[in-house]
Amino acid sequence: MNKTSFLAGAILWLAASFTLQAGTAVQVNVSGLNVRSGPSTANTILGQVWNAQKYSYEGRSGSWNMIRFDNRLGYVYGGSNYSSTTTAHLGTITASALNVRSGPGSNYGAVGQVRNGQRFVLTGSTSGSWLEIYHGGNKRWVYGSYVRQESSVAPPPPPPPPAPVASPINISFFSLGSGSPTTTSSRFITTRHFYQSNGATVRDYRMSENANFSGAFWRSYTSRPSFTLSAGNGTKRVYIQFRDTSLRPSNTRSDSIVLSIPSPTPAGLARSINRTKWFNNYRAIWGGLSQSKLDGINFLLANIERDTRPDSNAAVARRQLAYVMATTKHEVADTYQPITEFGNRNCPRYDGGCTYKGRGYVQLTHRYNYERMSDVVGVDLVANPERALEPNIAYPVMSYGMFNGSFTGVGVGRYINSSQTDYWNARRVVNGTDKASLIQGYANNFQSIFDNSVN
Repeated sequence: MNKTSFLAGAILWLAASFTLQAGTAVQVNVSGLNVRSGPSTANTILGQVWNAQKYSYEGRSGSWNMIRFDNRLGYVYGGSNYSSTTTAHLGTITASALNVRSGPGSNYGAVGQVRNGQRFVLTGSTSGSWLEIYHGGNKRWVYGSYVRQESSVAPPPPPPPPAPVASPINISFFSLGSGSPTTTSSRFITTRHFYQSNGATVRDYRMSENANFSGAFWRSYTSRPSFTLSAGNGTKRVYIQFRDTSLRPSNTRSDSIVLSIPSPTPAGLARSINRTKWFNNYRAIWGGLSQSKLDGINFLLANIERDTRPDSNAAVARRQLAYVMATTKHEVADTYQPITEFGNRNCPRYDGGCTYKGRGYVQLTHRYNYERMSDVVGVDLVANPERALEPNIAYPVMSYGMFNGSFTGVGVGRYINSSQTDYWNARRVVNGTDKASLIQGYANNFQSIFDNSVN
């Protein structure tokens, strides 16, 4: 055979071999869906599959879809929010044992084997003679000469809907507050409710501003469910539903609340900080800045310019914010980035233990403080304490806490006002008089920097 005929034949073979035909598959609709050895949550977890991946449909048992998971059969929960049957391009292995590789070539490492007669979903990606498949929770590659395309088949009919089962849980009362309706100035709210369980145990709940709960996730049950309202002032209606350990949903209740966040009033600080002057003055005192410090300070200055909490008098505001910067410099070990409390020496004594150890610009500690600040920032910091490290959360926590006296019961305005500038005692706003003299010195320098760089 001449070279031209050989190439033509190879091209025709590839075109025929890689013509994708439809077969039946299970599509994963959530990320991190467990694959189990049997059709029950009591069975062993074999691994996980991920949103939009597809696996060969091998049957169904009750509410569970059976799939081909690497060289084993596994089960995934078949509720429509978890997995569903669909059409896909399938290939059947024809070799007695075929290596599955991390890339399209024999030079890539083998990550497993598949066997004769096993079916896999093809992603549609090819590279030369290699086909990409979904295998064990990942996209992998097999040599195409040993893969036979499956004939087109219709997907199996969906299983009949289960007979309705009356839920033993009935929510009799649900409230977003008191009044008809309540008005709130925070998007983050906690709710109240009563229910009758009739012997069942409430496993989880979901809340949404949509009556059909679109986009809502089930969360572990708590006696005071929390919710973050959508942005924009106005009346918000929130729906809630519970589920028992058999995954039977309760009835749905709803309540309304009016979100009314006031427009910010101008801060006392002049609106613009001349960055060139500010950083020149800073470097003249403390020297050069790493890129990380520069980025951290720029973020702080941007928030300081629009902070509405300082005194309405510009000169007082500059002194108060100078102390805020001095506190930040000390509390984050001169990094100007939110940090986590060093070590676990103190946190076992905190309310909630080390889960609520110090985080942020001013080391937010104790569960009750995380709960208090959740309402301020509109994020459930009790359930997600690590989010206190996010700068856009850490700054309002610091500002609100220092100006409203949330940390120790006294605010910065008590010591820095139109009558006095007591940087030494201002340390009591955060932590008694610990390092009061050191931070006093920082504050004096920051006052000079602000006074000489605010437009």
